[in-house]
Amino acid sequence: MAIKRLEKEYGGISLITQPYPRASLTVTRAGQVLYEQAQDVLGQLQTTRTEVVHAAEDSIRLGLSPVTGVTWFPKVANKLLKTNLLADLVVHEAGSQQLLSELTSGQIDVALLATVSPLKSQDLNAMLLAIHPFKIIVSAHHRLAQQEAVAFSDLRDDPFVTMTNHYIHAQALEAYSSAGQFRPNVVYRTSDLSMVKALVRQNVGVSLLVETAVNQGDAGITALALTDVPPTLSYMYLVTRHSFHPTKRQAFFIQLFRDQAQS
Repeated sequence: MAIKRLEKEYGGISLITQPYPRASLTVTRAGQVLYEQAQDVLGQLQTTRTEVVHAAEDSIRLGLSPVTGVTWFPKVANKLLKTNLLADLVVHEAGSQQLLSELTSGQIDVALLATVSPLKSQDLNAMLLAIHPFKIIVSAHHRLAQQEAVAFSDLRDDPFVTMTNHYIHAQALEAYSSAGQFRPNVVYRTSDLSMVKALVRQNVGVSLLVETAVNQGDAGITALALTDVPPTLSYMYLVTRHSFHPTKRQAFFIQLFRDQAQS
């Protein structure tokens, strides 16, 4: 009866068909369109509900991806401490792909994340913080450890350790592999950046990481520049939803990163 009412409401258009009495019901093209549009509307209603509930709060629901978070959050941490904003943060750490999904659905308000191409979305505001290349990291005991640079194709026979598909490093590895015309032998995937470094340090494999993921304190690891024309880069952003209306304290938090990016 509910389907009949919907069909009547939409001018008698058939939403499902049944060729004969005992045949299975089949969704028509019009029915599929209605279903997909309804899913979008329900998702938007849930996002609206979440935003309304949090509108009166001063807390900042912040998403951090591993590398972008470590690269940019410490730059403003002292100012956040001095202005008592650190206590207002509700931090969630995840890969950039997951954070984009959580932003869109209203689960977080602000995210520090990265993409492998310029971020363009009708639903999001993206403030570009920096662009960084990727590098290869190898153990200090690796045959290439004394070099400063390497061609990606020189790693054809090396095992790789990489981040899981929620992180941009997996996408970057795919881009470099495509350009190098070989499929790397990935022996281990993890969501833990420190695990990637630990395995590389033990010479289990090499890894492709954005350059800011490696620092001078990473003993036993050597970072090599790639001589290839880069098929992709790491674009680091602070991202909010268009529909997010920040309080004064939330706006101040966002401005800190804008000032840092421009300094």
